[in-house]
Order: sequence, then C-alpha cells, then structure tokens
Amino acid sequence: MAIGEGKRRDGRKIASFAGLVVLFGNRRLVRMAVLTATFVMMLGVGGAILSIMVGDDLSRQNDAGIGEYEVLTIRSFELITLLERQVTAEACSPAFLEGMRKLAFLPDGINSILYAQDGVIACTSNAGKLEAPVIIGEPDLAASESGATFDIWFDRPQGALGLPGETGTIVGGDGFLVTMPEISAPASLFGKSSREVVFRVDDETWISRGGRAGLYAVAGMAGAGGFNWADWSFYGRDCGESGLYCAASRAPLSSVISSRPFEIGGFLAFSGIVALFVGGLADRGMRSYWSLAARFVRGLTPERMECVYQPVVRMETGEIVGVEVLSRWRDADGRVVFPDTFLPIVNERGLSRRLTEIVIGKARQELGQHLPAEKELQVAFNISPRDYKYDFLRPLFDGHEPGTARLGFILEIVETESFDLSSIKLEMMRLRRQGVRTYIDDFGVGFSNIGNLAELPIDGVKLDRGFSMAPDGSLWANMLPRALELIGSAGHRVVVEGVETGERFEMLKKNRHATFAQGYFIARPMPVEALVAFLKTYPGNGPAGELQPVTASALNIVDFGRLKR
Repeated sequence: MAIGEGKRRDGRKIASFAGLVVLFGNRRLVRMAVLTATFVMMLGVGGAILSIMVGDDLSRQNDAGIGEYEVLTIRSFELITLLERQVTAEACSPAFLEGMRKLAFLPDGINSILYAQDGVIACTSNAGKLEAPVIIGEPDLAASESGATFDIWFDRPQGALGLPGETGTIVGGDGFLVTMPEISAPASLFGKSSREVVFRVDDETWISRGGRAGLYAVAGMAGAGGFNWADWSFYGRDCGESGLYCAASRAPLSSVISSRPFEIGGFLAFSGIVALFVGGLADRGMRSYWSLAARFVRGLTPERMECVYQPVVRMETGEIVGVEVLSRWRDADGRVVFPDTFLPIVNERGLSRRLTEIVIGKARQELGQHLPAEKELQVAFNISPRDYKYDFLRPLFDGHEPGTARLGFILEIVETESFDLSSIKLEMMRLRRQGVRTYIDDFGVGFSNIGNLAELPIDGVKLDRGFSMAPDGSLWANMLPRALELIGSAGHRVVVEGVETGERFEMLKKNRHATFAQGYFIARPMPVEALVAFLKTYPGNGPAGELQPVTASALNIVDFGRLKR
C-alpha cells in the first residue's frame, strides 16, 4: 500500500506540473524565464570572451615586461663575458676606458659599464675614472643565493656614476658590472591597469622589481579565468622562459567596461535581441510541444484513453441489452477531454485506426473482467467508413479474453463521409460471417440516405438524436414517428438515441418500430464499475409492468456529455 500510495502521489505531482504547462497559465512566466536564462547565458558567453581578451592583454603586458627584463639580463651577462675577453688593459687606464666605451655603444639597451674592485666602483664608461670612488656595497641578491651567474643590485641611483637622476639595476661581480635601465610598462588595451614585475628566487620567494607591490601575490589567489570576485578585477600572472622574472597585472572590471563602452553596449543589445529571439522560439516550441494536438498524439495510449458505456434498453421488455462504447481522453494534467475536441486531431493526423484499436481492446478487456458472469450484452463501437475494413477489424475481435464470449459486437458506421456502396457491402458480409453486426449511425444527418438502407445488408439503424431531442411540435419531432416507420418497414432494428425525458420514452414505447433506446433518461455514459452497479439496480420489469427507468446514482455516474466516440 505504501508503494501504491507513493506512485499516486508521484502521479499527482506530475499531473500538477503538467497542468501548469498544459493550461499555459504560466506561459508568460516560462517565456520570461527562458528569456532571462538566455540573456544570462549570453552575458556568460560575453563575460568569458571578455575574460579571454582581457587575460590575453594582461599576458601581453606581462610578457612584454618580463621579456625586456630577461633580454637585458641575458645581454648583461653576455656583455660582462665579452668585456672580460676584450678589455684587458690596465684597469681604468685610457685604453681600458676606451674599450668599455666601445662596447657600451652596442645596441643592446645597456646604459653604462662599470668597473669595481673589492666592492668599490673605480670607473665607468660614462664618467671615466671616478674622482671619488663609489662603494657599491653588498648585493641585494648574491649569485650564490639565486643560482644566477652574477650578483644583482636592484634600483641603485646612477647620479654618482655619470647618469644624474636615473636609477638602474646593476649586474655583475668583482670586476665588470653593467647597469640595466628601468623598464616602463606597455599600455593596456582595456583602460587603466597595474602591474608588478618580480625577480623570482624560488617558488615561494621573489623580489619586487617594479610596479604595484604585492600584486603578484594577489594574482596568485585569483579564481578561475583570472577573475577575483573580491575586488571585481581581472588578473594575469606569467613567468619568463628563464624563470628569473615573473609579472602580474590587474585590470578592474569598471575600467575594462569604461574603456569599451560602445563594444560592450552593442554586445548587451545583441544579447537582448538573441534573448528575445530564443524566448520567442521557446514560446513557439512550447506552444507546439504542449499544444492539445501534440499532447494528444503523445498521449494516445491505452493508459490515457478511457472507455465509458451508455446503456441501451430493449423497448419491448425494458431490460438493458447493450451498451454503446464512447471514448474519453485523459490529458497530462488529469482533465478529461471529450471527442468533439480530439476527434478533429484524430482525423487530421490519421490516427483513427490507432484510436479504434485502443477503444475496442480496452472495452473488451474491461467488460470481460467486470460484467457479472450471467450478463450478456451487445457492445457497439463507432467507426469511420475509412476504417471499415475486414482485414483491419477482424483481428480486433479475434481475441479470446476471459468473459468476452458472452458479448456480441456491433459496429456503428458514423456517416461523416461518403463511401463506396459496393466495397463496403462486401466488408459487411465478411464481418457478419465472423459474428460482427453493422448499424448505420446517426441516420438522418451527414451522408446517410434511404439508398443506403436499401442497398446495404445492415443489421440496424441508429436514429440521430436530433429527432428524439427536438421540442414537441417541431419539424424534427413530427418526423420521428415517420422515420421510425420508414426504417422499421424496411425490416431493420432501430435504436433511438438522445432520449432524455419520460414523455419521449413513453411515446417510443407505444411505437412498435422503436426497437431500442438510449439517452440520459435511461442513463448517462459511465465507467465500467458504475455500469456494473447500474445493471444491478435497474428496474427492468418488462412491458406489462410499470416501468420507471432511472438514472444511476450520482456517485456512480460521470457526466461526460452527449458526445460520440
């Protein structure tokens, strides 16, 4: 029971959700959600593209700075080696100074060449021999600490060395040294940005070489894509090939946006247009997918198709001798949909055979399982002329489900379209040999005519409800006795449907041509369980008794309306 109850709860949840969509009560909300989601997705795509572009620009800035530092450092190392080989005259002598000046003019970006002994600079390529020697002091980074070839002194003033007002980095050792100039950061493509270049000692130790101190450390904590949500900024962090220098750059999101107002504004407008387009497509797709036609096609299954049964009374005895099987469809939200709504879909989509298979199979199964063992009934099904084919119909009645041997089957041809008399006559005769009888349905409307009664080997006629439901004194009401006499005189059984009042029922009892009757006065269409209860309580006392036809109780009857199929 717990499992069954769980399934019922799940079914109610699914029906509730489907109801929201099926009824389209929230269609605008769904469309707005799709539109918003699309716009957010476009923003995400745009953000990703922007992040890549900004990241590339930051990497460009980093690479440019790192590259210049690494190139100058390598050139400094090479120049020192070249000085040691070529400048061999006495230290700070005219020949010595001339040799340094010649190499200082090489196009390698080096500002000046120095010569030091025991930590004291004695001469330079720019100032010559110094009148007052300059003590260089201990290096900021000794070669033994960094694994580099030479010692490095960072950011030393160059005034005493012949370059007033300048600052540079000195590379070398005891002997020749070279001064590398300060390096300016390249311009950013996305507004104001900041940068820090560090000399990397090891993975955890570095020395800031310029720019915004501490930026390199912050950049290492940036999230995926190099964006730090804490300060809404893009970060880039890169190291050179030699591993000596690394750099980090930062570009605030506000600066990026303000630097490209037209491009970003245009992308936002484009995103809005795409969102509206996708939202419209989603709305149309949803309307198409959840349209009644699409829902019906997907839901045309035995589980969703329901059979209801309207009793048929034999007027001579007053007993219930048959039922007409009518179909209803259960929508995804649990609502009952009537044939006048779904039959146009059936005809348009060519689903009439599928519907017929489901209805006949389900009715045979339900009646065989639920009817009392002693009860025999004639069971009538509506069928379109286009499906009235022996090869299609015979297998539907070939099954031997338990309890169906006491059921007789009638096919009521719904004359909503014309048909070929010769071909349909042959089909009738073949079906009759299999025990399946045929009635003309809704006689008096559509394509029904007197010629069909004369030409076709039919077993009976169902008179259209327009006759019995017409007001007293109307043309249709006056034609009812004449129509009964016309059909009855031709030797056919007559079923009068649409009997809704006791007066009309009593009138039909007195007409010898009215063989059977069905209608709301007798009973409304009902599920098989209600039918079984109705058959137990119906007071069929025969023609000599005081027949008082009653409807089944409200608890057992479902008012599905006056509809076919």
